[in-house]
Amino acid sequence: MSSSQVGKTELLLNACGYYIEQDPSPILCIQPTLEMARDWSKTKLAGMLRDSIPGVVPESRSRDSDTTALFKKYPGGFLAIQGSNSPAGLASRSIRILLLDEISRYSDTTIEGDPIQLAMKRTATFSNSKVVAVSTPTFKGCRIEEWYNSGSKGQYLVPCPHCRENQVLEWNSLKFDKEKPDEAVYVCVNGCIIEHHAKPRMVAEGFWDHENPDNERTRTFQLNELYSPWRTWGDMVRDFLNAQSAPELLQVFINTSLGQSWDQEYGHELAWDQFLERREPFNLLSVPDQALVVTAGVDVQRDRIEVSLIAWGDGHEAWVLDHKVIWGEAAQGKVWSELDELLLEPIRTVDGRELKIQCACIDSGGHWTDNVYAFTRPRAARRVFAIKGSSKAAQPVVSRPSIVGRQRVPLYSIGTDTAKQWIHGRLPSDTPPAMLHFSDVLDDEYFKQLTAEKLIEQKRGNTVRLTFKKTRARNEALDCFVYALAAVNILQPNFAKMANRGEPKTELDASDGPPQPTPEQQLRPRRPTRFKRKNWVNSY
Repeated sequence: MSSSQVGKTELLLNACGYYIEQDPSPILCIQPTLEMARDWSKTKLAGMLRDSIPGVVPESRSRDSDTTALFKKYPGGFLAIQGSNSPAGLASRSIRILLLDEISRYSDTTIEGDPIQLAMKRTATFSNSKVVAVSTPTFKGCRIEEWYNSGSKGQYLVPCPHCRENQVLEWNSLKFDKEKPDEAVYVCVNGCIIEHHAKPRMVAEGFWDHENPDNERTRTFQLNELYSPWRTWGDMVRDFLNAQSAPELLQVFINTSLGQSWDQEYGHELAWDQFLERREPFNLLSVPDQALVVTAGVDVQRDRIEVSLIAWGDGHEAWVLDHKVIWGEAAQGKVWSELDELLLEPIRTVDGRELKIQCACIDSGGHWTDNVYAFTRPRAARRVFAIKGSSKAAQPVVSRPSIVGRQRVPLYSIGTDTAKQWIHGRLPSDTPPAMLHFSDVLDDEYFKQLTAEKLIEQKRGNTVRLTFKKTRARNEALDCFVYALAAVNILQPNFAKMANRGEPKTELDASDGPPQPTPEQQLRPRRPTRFKRKNWVNSY
């Protein structure tokens, strides 16, 4: 278990090189997905095989070669590379060496069961089999953390260059000035001041110390970015300061820099009434000047359609402008006409700018799928899209659209749990830009629905994942926020460019398009366009 950029990938590559050249064996390397497996093979493995052990593995370019991007055959064995989401590739061969990369990001289960257990069953025929698993942690209780705690729990100790006291490098002992991150120093357990240039020597003289040394069967190790030769302590300080603006950035820092799991408060139910005091005096005709983009999230129920209108600014700072309910049967055309009118209504900022709803996402996962498709298809040019929620773990907020139905409608898949974690992470914040603002037109019911779910741990065999559980019957406000968040993720607006960061605009930036012709150029007669005859038969 470790942070990023400390040599996990190099460890797997060295293991592959050793067992290919020195101790030929059948090897299976598993990446989180099949796409990542191909990328790892082409960008990392291919270079190592070419430069370190040339000629041992035949090149895949030869016509009679058994080598492909995902399968390398060599004398005495083979190297198969698969994704955790490909059950057929995990259970088809007997292997001696199993290499698992980023196991905390593996699929929870496949059709045939847990991917790691499927792969480990393939090593049963070898008495001298070996399993190597590496990963940065994710949430508390993730796979790599459980494996680390069940093993010998090794920590890397380094000696202080002044007092020679052996110690583990920890983030809390790094002292820095926010204005001068490059001058960060490490304070050892005895109070000695250690500058960054002493780190290489300290790391070279270090050693592993195991909390459970009697556990010889499972050796586990933990390492953070403070030891990395490729990252300075000043780099880490800058990353930490940048991560203070948003909870999701802080989680990335803790996972990928400190090599620790993100300990989010599980089972905590947000008090809805605390947000009543946070309401601010703005509405659809007086949007704050910082707002740059407006999106809509639409939830379709049997007897109504609910819509949340949310404005977004730099850093994804959000202003919930309104939450409207359009009453009527979803099978009738009246409610859809009212929804269309609502999505076309202009929205004005305090400084006089007119904002339009630039993207809207409508849930199609209920009983009114055909109605949603019929509404969104002719409005795709206005970025009115159908979406469908997905409960898969580690799903992005928005995935690439697929074309579905007889009407050939674009359909976006939404990672609902990921989006709700983003929202719950920002709800308590009262400091921009990681802040959600609420209009004073929102009533008590809106906030009850917005806080109608709580984060819980869900265990499935050896895996632990985070999901959400309802605490109230109605949660339409939360769902609409998820869909509006998905809409801004589809847009991917360049907030910095839109706000222009206070810099003076150039003539090209100030224009709505390419430079317009001068009056003289407009009066100049245009030459007739001449077309050359083309031999279309010979051109193909």
